[in-house]
Amino acid sequence: MSYRDYIRKIEKLCGEKKGFMVLFKDEYSEEAVSKLYKVFNISRVRPLVRVRKDGLEINIFRTGKIIIKGLEDEDELWSTLDELYSA
Repeated sequence: MSYRDYIRKIEKLCGEKKGFMVLFKDEYSEEAVSKLYKVFNISRVRPLVRVRKDGLEINIFRTGKIIIKGLEDEDELWSTLDELYSA
C-alpha cells in the first residue's frame, strides 16, 4: 500500500505563506507520522514537531496531520511527499 492510500484530505492553506495541509486516515495516521519521524531522525513523539527542509517548514502533528509551508501548487506537494515517503 502506498502512502497516497493513507491520505484522507488535502487542503490548500490561505494566508501569507502558501502551503498545504495533509490529513491522513485515522487508521493509518500513526504509521504515516512515524515514517516522517524516521526520515527526520526524531526520537521523541510530541504533539507537534517543526522541521525545516529545502526552504520548507514542515509541521508534523501526532494526530495524523502535516502542514507544509512554502509550496505554491499541488505538483510541488506531491513531489515533496514522494521524496519524504521514499526515503
